[in-house]
Amino acid sequence: MKKLLIMAIVLLLFLFSCKSKIAEKQVEKIAENNLLKQMILREGEVRLEIKKVLSFDLTKSKSDVLVVNGVLKGEDGYYFTNKKNVKIYKYDKDGKFIREFLKRGQGPGDLSYLMNVRLANNSVYALSMNKIIKFNKDGNFVFQKRFPNIHYYPIDIVDDNRVVGEKFNMSVLNGKKGELKMVELFDIKEGKATKLAGTEYSGQITLKIGSDYLSLTVPDLSPGIVWAYDTKNKRLYYANSDEYKITAVGMDGQKLFDFGRVYKPIRVDIDIINEKFGILKKNTLKDIKKNVPQYVMPIGTIEILSSGYIAVYNEFGKADKAAIDVFDSKGHYIYKLKLPEVLELNKLFFFNDGNIGYIKETPNGLVFTEYAVKKPEHIF
Repeated sequence: MKKLLIMAIVLLLFLFSCKSKIAEKQVEKIAENNLLKQMILREGEVRLEIKKVLSFDLTKSKSDVLVVNGVLKGEDGYYFTNKKNVKIYKYDKDGKFIREFLKRGQGPGDLSYLMNVRLANNSVYALSMNKIIKFNKDGNFVFQKRFPNIHYYPIDIVDDNRVVGEKFNMSVLNGKKGELKMVELFDIKEGKATKLAGTEYSGQITLKIGSDYLSLTVPDLSPGIVWAYDTKNKRLYYANSDEYKITAVGMDGQKLFDFGRVYKPIRVDIDIINEKFGILKKNTLKDIKKNVPQYVMPIGTIEILSSGYIAVYNEFGKADKAAIDVFDSKGHYIYKLKLPEVLELNKLFFFNDGNIGYIKETPNGLVFTEYAVKKPEHIF
């Protein structure tokens, strides 16, 4: 009897062990096959701690510097951009104004519109929808290249002969089926475009009011497609507005991998739209043409950090909920960075050395501050 009891206990332990191993394997299988669940296992939150490095008054050094859209940090100073007036202002490392270059126009070294500015190859690149201009680091004109039959916005530089840009598919706007927006790699020298990403969403909500249509751009409700070019790894990261899934593609257009997070989607309903505009009380979702998803995910901007990690601004960049999801270059979720209350997400700029820049409007003009970051491991 005692022998039978011992055998029964051993059998039960064996069955329990098998069941446990099967369950373990099932969990491993889920984690292996479901990337989003794999991300959740690594979830953590870090509040970004910062220390002021330097601060200077942009307007005091040059009185007409009243609008700045961005700032880049080079080896010998800072480059501030004014897209509205098509200008670049260079300051040295101590905050002393050096010179202004670029202007609105049609001549050599001029742009009609300023869409983006990049530092690469010890040079400054200024880009419009169909033109790139290269300056040396001192702001002296080097060359310009046009591609007049294509209009890209946004646009980024790959090298002297190639750009990555987003464009509308005009045939879809005219009623044909297909992707409404596309991101392409364009070779200026060869005149050849390679498709990298696409979306059927326009980033606009079109409403029928009586017999007329009204188009409203609502970027924080329907960005359509959000993307960033990774110069270090030579790849594009993009996300559509209806799902928090980011896709990495190579410059040949081949998909590399997907990654993302689990968030509750936000329904695009008339109440949310009315919060923005307050004019659509008699309209319903039935009046909205099918170029906007019924649900959107809180992806605002994708940014590549100096380490090659990917920063995704979520919660639509609202000041009270501003946070940044950080993934490594393989798409593994690392941290959610919560910003200090003194910083607003849309005025924050990441530098290649791991520091961050911040521009604040004051009654006397614009003040720029650079902060060193208490660096979470491997991120900056």
